[in-house]
Amino acid sequence: MLRMIAFVTPTFLAAGGLLAQDSTAAFVRFHAQASAGDSASITMHFAPGREDVEVAARPALDLTAVARAYVQHNDVHGYSVIVEFTEAGKQAMWRTTQALVDRRLAVVVDGTVRQLPWIRSPLRGPVPIADGFDEPEAAEELAEAVNARLRILRERAQ
Repeated sequence: MLRMIAFVTPTFLAAGGLLAQDSTAAFVRFHAQASAGDSASITMHFAPGREDVEVAARPALDLTAVARAYVQHNDVHGYSVIVEFTEAGKQAMWRTTQALVDRRLAVVVDGTVRQLPWIRSPLRGPVPIADGFDEPEAAEELAEAVNARLRILRERAQ
């Protein structure tokens, strides 16, 4: 079994390319949590105070599936950063989460697992990528960083 410790920087693009370093742009990927018998997994750092997580080495979805990020508030989780998917991203998320029912999907932001929800049914989105912000400014900063990375990807695609 191949096992690595992942130190992923915002310049790494799972699809195989590199993006120019931009400290204000966030990078988002979605990985299935590794299960016993997975042939290739990596260990990723979970948010502070949490144990590291074994995930599939290859992401199930990356930032190319995302249409935009925005901030939402609720009384339970405080301020959250939510991502909406492109039409193709919605279909990819549906297929991915359909295959992961009763497993977990790691939401990775800039190389750190920020969310690790149990998938109970297939999803099309939108989904939270980070929550628990006490102040809206921190959540808005992350949402804008994701949107900045999306702008970079779209500019390079043209």
